[in-house]
Amino acid sequence: MAKTSPPGDPFIRLRSAFRKKGRLHAGLVRPVFSRYERVRPKRDFLFHLHQHHEFEIIFIIRGPYYYRHNHVSFRLPKNTVLILEPGDWHQDLCRPPLDYAAILCTLRSRGDGKHLPSLRFFRRETPLSQRYTTFKASIFLPLLEKIAQEAQSNDALTANLQDTLMEELFWRLARSFNPRLLSSWLAPSQPKEQFLARFSAAMARHAEHSISIPKLARSLGLSQRTLSLRCSSLLGDSPARLFLRFKIEQARRLLAETEISVKEVSHRLGFSNPYHFSRAYKAVTGFPPSRTPGNSPHTETWTIQKTVKRFPKQTRSRRSR
Repeated sequence: MAKTSPPGDPFIRLRSAFRKKGRLHAGLVRPVFSRYERVRPKRDFLFHLHQHHEFEIIFIIRGPYYYRHNHVSFRLPKNTVLILEPGDWHQDLCRPPLDYAAILCTLRSRGDGKHLPSLRFFRRETPLSQRYTTFKASIFLPLLEKIAQEAQSNDALTANLQDTLMEELFWRLARSFNPRLLSSWLAPSQPKEQFLARFSAAMARHAEHSISIPKLARSLGLSQRTLSLRCSSLLGDSPARLFLRFKIEQARRLLAETEISVKEVSHRLGFSNPYHFSRAYKAVTGFPPSRTPGNSPHTETWTIQKTVKRFPKQTRSRRSR
């Protein structure tokens, strides 16, 4: 590691970023380029529903972009980037004047190159409506252009250049998101995040039961007083109100993303009766459960029936190894 420069030193020396030892962190992971695709439809068409086995990063250069993510419909404007993870279900409606670039990649160990299929970009609790963000065109469009150029090359150094460009794009993209949304290997937790993760996990385990706060505290190995103090100082509210808000958020997702009735959701989340559930739901959200909007304000009804099972040849550029 280089030393910092003393005053008056004509050379600039910068220390490398600090990395904790003994745990998985971003320095041990290498994004590996798989494929580049550019889509500019001349007519409306619908890609078939498919499940991802790689990461897909979609940059909407010109929108809007209509898609379904794990069976929830969204509409995104231009200069938005969306990340789909392995295991996600995806379907997109391509409608002129749409223009987007898609980058597919995998994550591998930097040491032995082993595929790391279990690594996620986002925390599991990150909602679908927060898995996209705006991007700076001045930073990402030149990178996309370079990747597109290399995707058309086929010399001995092409693969190395593709992976190098992929790494820069991936890490800059991770920096664009709120760290609280990212997996721990991308954004190591601070004390507040560590407590929130433990507390959220405990609430998730007991969300379907009417557990008391003392029992919830014991499940965390804490006294009720300690739990109350930590919730108040770190999260700004009491354990009971935080637990209620957690349950209501679970209820909102169930109502927005599934066909489960209000009565069934009330029973599943341990409320004494639907009336009590409806009152608590309205007190937290400001509207009754029957008026719950979709997961995204940009929902869309799709009317295009024609399905395209794969990208047209002119939009696909494969990597040569």
